[in-house]
Amino acid sequence: QCAAWQRDGMGLTVAVNLSMCSLLDAALPADVGMQLARAKVSPRRLALEITESAAMSDPRTSLDTLRALSASGVHLSIDDYGTGHSSLAYLQEMPVEELKLDKSFIGKLVRHDASAAIVGSTIRLARKLGMYVVAEGVEDAGTAAALRRMNCFAAQGYWFSPPVDAGALPDVIAEIERRPALQLS
Repeated sequence: QCAAWQRDGMGLTVAVNLSMCSLLDAALPADVGMQLARAKVSPRRLALEITESAAMSDPRTSLDTLRALSASGVHLSIDDYGTGHSSLAYLQEMPVEELKLDKSFIGKLVRHDASAAIVGSTIRLARKLGMYVVAEGVEDAGTAAALRRMNCFAAQGYWFSPPVDAGALPDVIAEIERRPALQLS
């Protein structure tokens, strides 16, 4: 699908969740590279998402796999950030570009000061580490506006769109782009 979007001039990235077993597979980086070459898709158009818990199952092997994937140009992301059991020391060693902040924090953002503090500090931490944050589970305009005020400019959730088939995605993107800008007051 990514190759088809690429041919149609849509520079979309496809995200794939990796399991704990995948991170322990030494052949994974070569397999991913082979599949990308076969599909004629740039490695930058593939985002591989891992959870903190999966990476921590065998940190040394996981880190080797992640470094090889990163060196190939594949985009790496930590999914459901904040719900796993990683240490900040390990986080700074991982070659990831993105933290996907779990919806359990985002859903309470505008109602709970503690969630707002966690989200805000995570955004600042990610920036200091050279990463950016994607807020998961954005369900309303108020939450989206609060995230923009916190300088979080990437989000996903039902406020934008429910999951759709690949064929419907261009229309969903066009609809989102037609929406008026969020008021940040």
